[in-house]
This record gives sequence, structure tokens and C-alpha cells, in this order.
Amino acid sequence: MVAFVALVVLALSRMSEIRPDKSEGCAKRSSVAAKFAVYTGSTMLESFLRLHQAMAGKILVVEDDAITRKNLCLLLSEEGYEVDQAGDGVQALEILASQAFDLVLSDIIMPRMDGLKLLQRVQSISPQIPVMIMTSYLSASSAPPQGAAEFIWKPFLVDDLLFKVDRALHNAALDGLQQQK
Repeated sequence: MVAFVALVVLALSRMSEIRPDKSEGCAKRSSVAAKFAVYTGSTMLESFLRLHQAMAGKILVVEDDAITRKNLCLLLSEEGYEVDQAGDGVQALEILASQAFDLVLSDIIMPRMDGLKLLQRVQSISPQIPVMIMTSYLSASSAPPQGAAEFIWKPFLVDDLLFKVDRALHNAALDGLQQQK
């Protein structure tokens, strides 16, 4: 029982973290848990446990640059995510056909199949999987690709990337709960 209480306290403290340096505004994880509670009619604790399960999702990193791909996988693994990787969109689709993922994090410019085509294919095959797009080739005035759950320019700050990954997973989890109702 003590271990369970300690786990809950630790988890609740992590939920209430604020990432104040985000240009898009602050987001409290506890507010997401509160939304879970409202959608499901469950207690805040039950909602938090579901939220925590959603946060520790499985991510497919799609990046043609091997060093960048390796570093992204390492970073996300250290954050507690289960991570797999692909070198281009074709390989990503092969992996997606055989495994379930909670998020696809993809570069845009890649050989064989680019990230925009991959985004379209994932949306048609598995629309519940959010696709986060990253690139260094668009200007700051360029609009994010339509349908992308999140968008980030490279080089990026690690906190920005993690914040957007968390947000994409949370939004997908909330969307899944709304569809279950």
C-alpha cells in the first residue's frame, strides 16, 4: 500500500509540472487528468492512471539522418517512451503494418517517401495515430502541414520537442475517450 501511495504521489507531482517557457502557453498535466475524469465519469486518481498509461506511449521515429534518428530515439527512451525507428516513409509503413503505435514523429524530407506523403497514408490507414512533423526546410512563415498533430522546426529545443510529444499523446488519448463515449 505504501508503495502504491508513493507511486501516486510521484505521478501526481509529475502531472502538475508546468513547462512555462512555451510560446504556446503553459499546460498543466493535472488539467488533462481532470478532463479524463469528466469524460469517463471516473475519479481523478483513475483518470490519472489512464493518463499516465497514455503518456508512456509507443513512438515511431521516422528520420533519414541516422545520427538524428538515434538521438531522438535515445531522448524519447530516456523519457520513458517505447521507441522504434524507420529511415524513410516506406519503411515506416512496413513497421506500422505489423505494430501498433501511439505517435509517429516524422521528418518531411526523406528518400523514397517523404513525411507529407507518410502523414497522408497514416491518416487514411490509422487516423487515430497522431503524426508529428519536423523539418528544417520550411521558413518560419510556412504553415504547418494540414493534418499534423504537431509541428516543430529543426533544430529544436529538447523541452519543446518533449512538450509537443506529450501534448500530441494527450490530445490523442482524449480524442480516444470521446469516441468511446
